[in-house]
Amino acid sequence: DKMACIDAKTGALLWISSKYQNVEDADNIFYIKELDAFAVATKANLTMIKARTGEELWATTKFKGVVGDYAYADDGSLILINMKPSLIGSLFTGLKNQIVRINVKNGDVMWDQTYRGVVEKKILTRERLVRITVEEGKVFLYMNGIQTFDLADGKPLWAAVYDMTPSDVVKNKKPMGATRFGAYGVVAKPVVLDGYIYVLDMENKRNQFLKKIEIKTGKVIWRSAEIKDA
Repeated sequence: DKMACIDAKTGALLWISSKYQNVEDADNIFYIKELDAFAVATKANLTMIKARTGEELWATTKFKGVVGDYAYADDGSLILINMKPSLIGSLFTGLKNQIVRINVKNGDVMWDQTYRGVVEKKILTRERLVRITVEEGKVFLYMNGIQTFDLADGKPLWAAVYDMTPSDVVKNKKPMGATRFGAYGVVAKPVVLDGYIYVLDMENKRNQFLKKIEIKTGKVIWRSAEIKDA
């Protein structure tokens, strides 16, 4: 297999390499804007490659799978979450959920933590249904809710569920004639205000509550009465 990088505006060939094998799917290549580099996932490792030159910045064997999303912290470190590619093939067998903090200068993994759930993609656009932000020394993972980690050591702090899978919120699990389907944005997103976050906590399909949570500690300030007939 050969991998080529081409300037999309001019068609100029920037570089070509046969070093990266078994890159079976577009998911395996993820662009990191702040580094102007591609994160290329193979069975052997995750390699960060400068987009314009093809120069390898670093490679790590401690991150398995493809990049689902990332956040760039103020100190220049990178928070990455992994996911399975669409065409998993023989790669990434026994894949575990990972969220890691990486030193972008040398690729060292500063911490490695497990997250809950599965990174899904929209049916038509293939947009990943996951987002990571870094605020006030904390990593917020938005994926069927919020999972919060300490930026310093990766320790899980608190979590809140506020979204469910399409089969739980759509009455007909598969519309007639559809081989695949998706339903997105059907549950209200959380609201952040004055150091607190307000979420719709869906304990299950029938039992739904509104919660006010202190962002710094994860302390539940109050939980509303059950929202009937939601």
